[in-house]
Amino acid sequence: MPCFSARLKEIRTSKGIHQSELAKSLGMKGASVSKYELGYSQPDLDTLILIADYFEVSANYLLGLSDSPQDNISPYTDEEITLLELFKRLPAHRQFEVKGYISGILNSLDKSV
Repeated sequence: MPCFSARLKEIRTSKGIHQSELAKSLGMKGASVSKYELGYSQPDLDTLILIADYFEVSANYLLGLSDSPQDNISPYTDEEITLLELFKRLPAHRQFEVKGYISGILNSLDKSV
């Protein structure tokens, strides 16, 4: 399983990004990326998150814990997550009503198309 240094270099070079360009985009010194890729140092948690966000991959992928770049990245928007959280707070009978209401809307949309 690849380690962080190998994954970082692999993803950076596959996207044609130079170490200095990555460092500048993340607000760090140019030598930092080189040290990460050579295995001389490791990023702190905040920097790891910045790198994962920059490349739109999961931290698990960068750390070599997953072979899927999108592992643990939610496919849902913040608005969808908020709606789901609100729905979960409803009592069971209200959830049932909401499901029926949404089903009715979807059925009417299917008929109009």
